Amino acid sequence: MKDGRPKADTSIVTNPHQDHRDPPIKKRKKRRGCRAGKSFKAWKKRATEQRLHLVPYIQPPEVIDLTLSDDEETVILSPSNIEVLDTSRAIQVFNHEEIPDESGAISVSKINKLFDKMTTRSKTEAAAMQQALAEEDLLSMQRQIEIREKRVREEARIVEQRRRELENDNQNHKQLRAEIEQLRTEISEQRRSSSRSTLPLPSEPRESEYARSNLSDEPVSYIIREAVTSIPVFDGSNITVLQFSRACKRALDIVPPHLGRSFAKLAITRLRGRAYTAVEDEACETITDLCNRLKDVFGPHHSVDHYRGTLVNTYMRQGEHILDYISRIKDLREAIVDCNRQGADLVEIDSLTVSSFINGLTPDIRPELRAMRTAALNAVFDEAVQVFKQLEVDKTRYAKPQTEQRKVHFHEENRAATTTRVSYQPPQRSSSPYRRTEPSPVPWRQMPQRRDSSPVPPSRYIREAPRTTEPPRRFTAPARICNYCRTPGHDIHECRKRMFNNAQQSGNEPLLSEKQGPKREEVPRRVQAVNQEGESEASQSPI
Repeated sequence: MKDGRPKADTSIVTNPHQDHRDPPIKKRKKRRGCRAGKSFKAWKKRATEQRLHLVPYIQPPEVIDLTLSDDEETVILSPSNIEVLDTSRAIQVFNHEEIPDESGAISVSKINKLFDKMTTRSKTEAAAMQQALAEEDLLSMQRQIEIREKRVREEARIVEQRRRELENDNQNHKQLRAEIEQLRTEISEQRRSSSRSTLPLPSEPRESEYARSNLSDEPVSYIIREAVTSIPVFDGSNITVLQFSRACKRALDIVPPHLGRSFAKLAITRLRGRAYTAVEDEACETITDLCNRLKDVFGPHHSVDHYRGTLVNTYMRQGEHILDYISRIKDLREAIVDCNRQGADLVEIDSLTVSSFINGLTPDIRPELRAMRTAALNAVFDEAVQVFKQLEVDKTRYAKPQTEQRKVHFHEENRAATTTRVSYQPPQRSSSPYRRTEPSPVPWRQMPQRRDSSPVPPSRYIREAPRTTEPPRRFTAPARICNYCRTPGHDIHECRKRMFNNAQQSGNEPLLSEKQGPKREEVPRRVQAVNQEGESEASQSPI
């Protein structure tokens, strides 16, 4: 023992298996072991606290997304969902070296070395922890910046959409203001023109403002002139007032809307007589007013029930064209609408018109339109016209060809009159042609009695064709009958008897020269030939 201090016994270090009954040595061993264990436990406690402090900032690798986009969302787990590893068993192992329990003994060098390692380890881990914390802070800041950028982009998109909506609303507002100003101008012009006079047309400067129509490139004056010309002249009786009304409405469709009043004034010029007198003192500002006034004066005064009944009972006549039938249907529909000027149900009226129109068609057209009872009125009219045209074509294709029939007029004679009519036969004359006292033959009359003949000359029987009511099967040319000798087969111009009698009469003239008269040798031959012909005809004719 030196300086009052007891000398350290080296056996404590060299002999770890010393008897435990030595109290001082036991106390020193326990004191040193407790100090090392306490320091390690303190370090372990600090490390555990630091790790628990970093748990809220540490996330599993599968939920960390460093490339965030606008359409993706990141799911961050709460610290309660993160599993913390149990490090209680790591207390006895540090850097692959086993730490002895409190009951074991350890040398001072090892203790110092252990403390140096613990200090170096703690510094390294502290630096690593600081770097990890810095990286986590950087990642969190980047994540926050990306979230803010996403939020800013969304707000910018909403602001841009709102700006576009405001621009559209501003444009619509400007258009509405322009339309309101235009309507105010038109109203002021109409009031100004009506205050001046209701008869004259608008002044020339007003017309020049609308030199070109919005609907067409043609001049407005040309359009109005053509529209007025398309309206038929109406005097109250030449056409129906419904037809005139439809023509006015068709012409109004091609006139610009701002010229409706001028067109109504010009349409009055197409009226004549009583029709013009009916509207002469009336203020007709529109075509509707003009047509209503004419309907009140010239329209038939019937109730709407009368027109409905007439429409239901209307049918297409035999041989009537489809367009004429459509015109009659349109007139009745116009009359029904005119009777309900205040509130006409056009849908119900059109349905009744379609049903009545289809029911009134002919049996060959009606089946084609049965499926169109719910279609529009104009569509039904168009389909009916097409079906009618097709039927007309079919009639011309499949109709029986007409045989050509010649008109033959048979000459019918009165049998009672034939008994008094006799054919004239020339008497036997001498060969001399110069002395004849007999008068010329009179055709179709009874010849006078001759002195040297019988009182009644023999008559020739002419056979007539039997009369039947059936038409002849074979058409032949009518037989030619001579009006002079009543002999069939030749005309009066070819009758030899007439030629012979004329020659005989011309031979009895006293001033006839010998050159003109027939020779004496030829006359007997000619008479003989005529007699032979008469005998042959008499033999051929039945008795």
